Amino acid sequence: MSEQPIMWIGKQPGRKKKLAPNPDQDEALAGEMSKICDAAGFAVNGFLVSHGNFGSWLVRLSEGGKNHQLMWDGKQSKLVHNVELAGGGWEELAAVAVDKADKDSLIAGAGELFPAKEA
Repeated sequence: MSEQPIMWIGKQPGRKKKLAPNPDQDEALAGEMSKICDAAGFAVNGFLVSHGNFGSWLVRLSEGGKNHQLMWDGKQSKLVHNVELAGGGWEELAAVAVDKADKDSLIAGAGELFPAKEA
């Protein structure tokens, strides 16, 4: 049987559309996440962004001598709060599903995970 050409509608096989970097948008989101985490009593130690297929990002935090992270899992569409384990690795403390990966939805989800401490 001879090979026949295959028509791929919209894409080439095995290729996914990567998200284009947007530094202004990243900085704005980092600022909002920092405000939420600060208000909840966490020190923000960094913000990392991946512009891969799912647009995941991570906020490195510390509180009470422990390392924490707020992570957007773009593949599973959820925000996750993890704490670092003494023996290495991370334990999930809480997670919240987010329907849309827009700024307002992510801010609302982070507010659920990290409610502000009362003064």
